Amino acid sequence: MRCGAGLWSQKSGQRASRRGGRRRDRRPHGPPPPAAFFFRLKELKKDARIEVHREDGTTAVFTVDAIDTFKKDAFPTDKVYGGTHGRPELRLITCGGNLAKDRHWDSDVVVFAHLTGKA
Repeated sequence: MRCGAGLWSQKSGQRASRRGGRRRDRRPHGPPPPAAFFFRLKELKKDARIEVHREDGTTAVFTVDAIDTFKKDAFPTDKVYGGTHGRPELRLITCGGNLAKDRHWDSDVVVFAHLTGKA
């Protein structure tokens, strides 16, 4: 899957648009901006491997236990941020669901994973 494809104006950083029947900034001006950090988070599946490269040069390996989507007004704070009973775990959280009229997402996508080793 190719992320970040599209027409971009190098000067403004905005997507090129059509105005008055004419096309403006039709050519790509340099590379498109990178996709957001968690753009592809929803593509993760149970048992997927996540590698976290640490400052000390080691790589921690986590295995995905579950991916859930929660409405923002019913976010399970204890489940997401609660204790892990001493087990090293990782939570990846990003916006998801549907885009509301106010242009904000109505849900959060949460990936639950546990440490399984080092790479």
